[in-house]
Amino acid sequence: MNGIELAEELRHRRPALPIVLVSGYAASASAAPEKFPVLRKPFRMEQLAQAIARVSSSAASS
Repeated sequence: MNGIELAEELRHRRPALPIVLVSGYAASASAAPEKFPVLRKPFRMEQLAQAIARVSSSAASS
């Protein structure tokens, strides 16, 4: 099971679960479904904080 498959399974079990995928590989990042935001390595802590804030706010409004 890869990260995308894990995210899909988790979303199936808990639809409101906020998910951010992280990848250092361009091919993996581009293969991610649009419903999962992807943070590409390397990233700054402020980028991680922003990604978490975005998915958390969208999960709270669902």
